[in-house]
Amino acid sequence: MNPVAFFAESSTFGTILVIVVYALSNLALPFYYKRFHPELFNSFRHVVLPAIGFILIAVLSITWLDRIRRHRHTTGTRGSPVDSSSWRSSTRVCS
Repeated sequence: MNPVAFFAESSTFGTILVIVVYALSNLALPFYYKRFHPELFNSFRHVVLPAIGFILIAVLSITWLDRIRRHRHTTGTRGSPVDSSSWRSSTRVCS
């Protein structure tokens, strides 16, 4: 595996972990405020806004995974829908 592909895959895995933690924290926020700070609890701020954030993350993640699935189905490869040749050419220019 070349360094550019390794960096692309490792950054993708790191981003996936950040997205999962963000989505789970959006789900946990209303329960936390209801339990530990009931006097500060605001329905709009602690339920509606995190729910919108969670829904957006879920929709974007599902469409991203569907795009990868369709790419693998049409090309018959296990590669990413991102063209790695563009990554290689940009690293040559910057080096």
